[in-house]
Amino acid sequence: MEINIYYGKEHVSIKDQIVTLTGSSDRYQIDRAVYYILKTLYSMPRLYGISIKDNILEAWKKEFEIKFLDILKSDMELERIKFNNMRFEINTDKISIEGNLDTQNIFVKVKLLDIPDVENSLSGLVKLDSYYFNSIPKLKPYIILGNRSGLIAAFHKFLILHNEGTPGIPKTLGIVSEFINSIVIPEGVNYDIFGNELTSASDGIMINNVSGYNASPDTLSLFPLKFLLETSNGYFIIEDPEANLSNEFKVKLINLIKNNKSKLIISTNDKDFMLGNIITISHF
Repeated sequence: MEINIYYGKEHVSIKDQIVTLTGSSDRYQIDRAVYYILKTLYSMPRLYGISIKDNILEAWKKEFEIKFLDILKSDMELERIKFNNMRFEINTDKISIEGNLDTQNIFVKVKLLDIPDVENSLSGLVKLDSYYFNSIPKLKPYIILGNRSGLIAAFHKFLILHNEGTPGIPKTLGIVSEFINSIVIPEGVNYDIFGNELTSASDGIMINNVSGYNASPDTLSLFPLKFLLETSNGYFIIEDPEANLSNEFKVKLINLIKNNKSKLIISTNDKDFMLGNIITISHF
């Protein structure tokens, strides 16, 4: 699967296992656009329950466009996300999904690149649905923000999964809630951060018996990176991986990234983390 982002006059193609975005701060706009596109793809329901009137291909394509746009708009409106002058295109060998992320003119259009031989019936619809969905990798995206140590210190009490109540923070906090809610851990769990012990207590996380609010920034910064890379599978978008890290922790994190088999987008200007396909982003 290849994801193309068109931003101003720039074109960014993302298809390698590791892609590094470097250059201007506009790289954040690009990596976050990719996050919401991937999140929409991951949230897409199967469409074999739709009603068929005449053309099964047109019915399926129209329903895909409606569902994709509904999910994308819902997330962007609820989380108050805006992307200006930005278009996208997702390509597999069987389907192309293109659209505009600009809130003033948001749309989605699907092109069926390879047409299977199916009957205009329920069984044909199931076959058609599987044919196209099987060509789209279903990868859960995770975004790890550059200012993560401050966010964890501020919201450490919301990282605990209790027996009662809802963990995490409201989605209305936008991309911050996407990050915080991805690292919620059960109460009573201990986790090793390269020799530093994280404990999940009822009133928040503790690191080396120190409240998360007062823990060292380098350990707070490393925690979500190590935790997600070791315990989750999906598509990781890592902003400023070097933030607050000592040289020792940087080396350990680079090894974690290199040994991970998932797809990753790294957004950084730190030469030590420029891995995989390096794309320089100019100011748009």
